[in-house]
Amino acid sequence: MYYGDEVGLARVEVPPEAAQDPWEKNEPGLARDSSRTPMQWDDGPLAGFTTAATPWLPLDREHRRQNVATLDRMPDSILNLYRALIALRQTHHALSRGAFRMLAVTDATIVFERSWRDERFLVALNLSGDAQPLPASLAGAEIVLSTAMDRTGPIESAPLRGHEGLVLRPR
Repeated sequence: MYYGDEVGLARVEVPPEAAQDPWEKNEPGLARDSSRTPMQWDDGPLAGFTTAATPWLPLDREHRRQNVATLDRMPDSILNLYRALIALRQTHHALSRGAFRMLAVTDATIVFERSWRDERFLVALNLSGDAQPLPASLAGAEIVLSTAMDRTGPIESAPLRGHEGLVLRPR
């Protein structure tokens, strides 16, 4: 996880005249500024980052929509997904220091297991935009968390939706 990922902060284009990074000034093309733009706290004109006339670097064009205050109010936002994933990892040792075992790999999907003592979780990731079948061995596993934040309970035969990830508890 990197700065801004939790609000979907994109790589912001910083015009050369606005560069702040000494490295960029000495060696153009090696800029780090686009990864250091202001955190987007709210949908105000300066994103809640500063009360100065202008922030030190430009804001992301999407700051009125992609900011902490707005995303906090959306149950299925990327910010709340990050919070749920972090809480899950903090609560279950299998997800933080457990053993890793690869279970299945295709051109579009990855399925692996994390285990610690008697605790096991399965993680299924769809790297494509198309729905993908889940391995039959996952049938009956319980969905603990979906990256879409919209389903829990037994997996049954539902496919892994495009760009979806699931954290599952095996049966």
